[in-house]
Order: sequence, then structure tokens, then C-alpha cells
Amino acid sequence: GASHPRNNNRRSNNQVVLTNPINYEGECEKVGGILALKVERFNKKLSYEQFIEKITNYVTKKYTDGADIKLLLTDAKDPIKLYEEKNMPKALSDEDRNDPVKDAILKEEVKQFVMRKNNIGRNVQSAFSLIWGQCSSALQAYVKGQSGYVTATEDYDVTWLLNEAKKASSGIDSSANPYVTMHEAMSVLYKMRQGATEADDSYIERFKNNVTTVEMVQGGHVFYSPGVAGKQVADATTEEIYAAKESSMAVLMLQNSDPARYGELLSSLKKGANLGRDEYPKTVA
Repeated sequence: GASHPRNNNRRSNNQVVLTNPINYEGECEKVGGILALKVERFNKKLSYEQFIEKITNYVTKKYTDGADIKLLLTDAKDPIKLYEEKNMPKALSDEDRNDPVKDAILKEEVKQFVMRKNNIGRNVQSAFSLIWGQCSSALQAYVKGQSGYVTATEDYDVTWLLNEAKKASSGIDSSANPYVTMHEAMSVLYKMRQGATEADDSYIERFKNNVTTVEMVQGGHVFYSPGVAGKQVADATTEEIYAAKESSMAVLMLQNSDPARYGELLSSLKKGANLGRDEYPKTVA
């Protein structure tokens, strides 16, 4: 008979749950991929980091002034607050208020400011719908079951949606003991190894995904040691904390790399450290 796209089938309590066909590309194929539960398999399934990159690229290219909400997608920053801080029109001085030209310019600036600010709100709503449409049916069902879903959809809360989708796509069980979840994520990160034939890019991507999972389950503190860094978190600047974490992750990534390719480099770095030369990498590629 005619062939049909294979479905992702999960058995739970003797019931088969059908989701989407394996070639599912979401409601907007031009995004270039979808987000799904960890157990699901799709041809166009992306890691969370890849998904955010694709969504951000689509929004900045296709939406009018889409770049205004870029930091909402990548860093959970309030786009309206950022826009107001950067672009709020300045009131005229008493002297300039009597100048009809300057007064007309200010009125036009205010008009443009309000229009663009309103457009940010529309773009946020559109981005929420776009992200939702690029989630698999099973992922959508999971998110719908989380507390806060109704309020988030009413408010078009992109940050909430991304956080829940990130946890689900990484395989984090929100109902599990948080310490178990944290230690399991750490264990996966510390035990991972680069395969003998695994490309560096693939290994780095896998490493970053595992780091993200650790951070999501509140285990990110392992990358910053006050004793090693010489400063308590409260006394260190954001830049110092970032640099220390990058150094820590870079060392771990190198230690877990393929010994056939990088074993000699590790030995050389160890010998250098014993001689007082710290030549270990300071950043994750």
C-alpha cells in the first residue's frame, strides 16, 4: 500500500501516544527546525541553543524592527524597557519649547517612538505564537500541563514559554526531586566523552547542551569556585564570574575530549602548569 510518514510513538500505561510525523517541520517551515521532548525523534529536531538561534534569525529578518526583541529571545530581557531606556524622547527646555521647528520635531519623535514601542508588543505576541508553532505536539501537551500556562498565554509571556520548553526538551522532570535532577545532570556532563570519530563541532555542541542542562537545574555554581577564583560571588564582578566559568568549562571540555587526538596536548599543558606556566584554554570555543 501507500507509504506514510513514520510517527513518533511513545508507550505509557499501555497506551500509544501519537505525536507528529518524523518529517514534521512545525507551523512555519522557514524557521528551519523544531523543538521537541528529549525522547522524540524528528528529522528537523534542534537542540535548544540551535532553536533559539533559528527563531532569533527568523524574527530579526522577517519582523518589522524584529531586532528590538532579540534580547528577549536570547537573554530574557524586557524589550520595551530596553527600548524606552535607549530611545525615550527628551523633553524640550523652556527656551526650545517656544521654537516651532523643535516643537514639531519632538512631536514627530514622540509619534515614531510610540509606534515602534507598540510594534514591539505586536512582535512579542507574534514571537510567542511562532515559538509555540515550532514545538512538537507532545512538547505542547507537556507545557500545557505546567502551572502558569494560562496566565503565560494570556500575557504572551515568551520568557516563561522558552523556560518551560527548554526544561522539557532537555529531559528535565519538574516533578522529580531537585537534588536528584541536579546530580543526574552533573553526572552526564562529567562522564561525557568525545567519540573517537566525533567531529569537534559536534562534541562542542553536545558539551554546551549538557552545560545548559546543568545550569537549568540550578547546578551552575559548579563552574564558579570562590576558592579557585579567589573571590566570593558577592565580591566578584559579572565579567570576573563569566571569565572564571568559561575557564572552568574550557578545562572540563578539554579533559573530556578524545585522548587519541588531544592526549598529548593535555600532557603538555600539565607539564607546563607544573613549571608555572598556565596555558590551559580560557574560553569554550
